[in-house]
Amino acid sequence: MNPQVLNYEPELALFTNDPLQVYENIIQFSATLQASLYLECNDKTAVEVQQIAARYYEQISLLKDLDGNDRFLTAKTA
Repeated sequence: MNPQVLNYEPELALFTNDPLQVYENIIQFSATLQASLYLECNDKTAVEVQQIAARYYEQISLLKDLDGNDRFLTAKTA
């Protein structure tokens, strides 16, 4: 793994048995606060994160990074 990632990303974000569960916990928590959510996603799981967000939010967008990969999720309450 790139040292830039290892040196600056939280260990929980990099090494977990169920990364989608981490996203679900964040999404569920923000939804209980009725907060807007702006979340950076792993491009390999972004569609699955979008599906999780759809269980809690009505207005969801998946945005691409500069390389054209699905990378950012926005979610807002109605």
